[in-house]
Amino acid sequence: MSFSASNGPQLASLSGTGVSSSGGGGGTSRAVAQVQNNIDTSGTAFTSFSVPITTQPGDLLVAFVRESSNGTDNFTVTDSAGQMWTPTTSGYNNESDTGPRTGMFYVANSTAVTSVTVNYTTAGGVIKPGIMVM
Repeated sequence: MSFSASNGPQLASLSGTGVSSSGGGGGTSRAVAQVQNNIDTSGTAFTSFSVPITTQPGDLLVAFVRESSNGTDNFTVTDSAGQMWTPTTSGYNNESDTGPRTGMFYVANSTAVTSVTVNYTTAGGVIKPGIMVM
């Protein structure tokens, strides 16, 4: 997986192996349809942080989330349809004991949504939150 951004649209590319949705090569073609992100570097503390995105029913949605001030925050992800997102098997990752902390979440066969929100558990909020949804 790779990402590229330089004062323009966000680009994402995925590569790997797997099976088609029909399990044997002839299934529906899949592609990253869009990527939306939001990040704040002001130093303001947030207890939640959102990104607007308009999706279609049945989409697989993946969110990459970060925060910079608490290496033990077990944040969660929800969306405008009220769906709870599942953490990936990689769980949470820290650059150091105090953060930044990252995590990836997904919801398969999603209903249509208009926004995705990360909810932080740190009392008083976290600084430098970010969320990217594909």
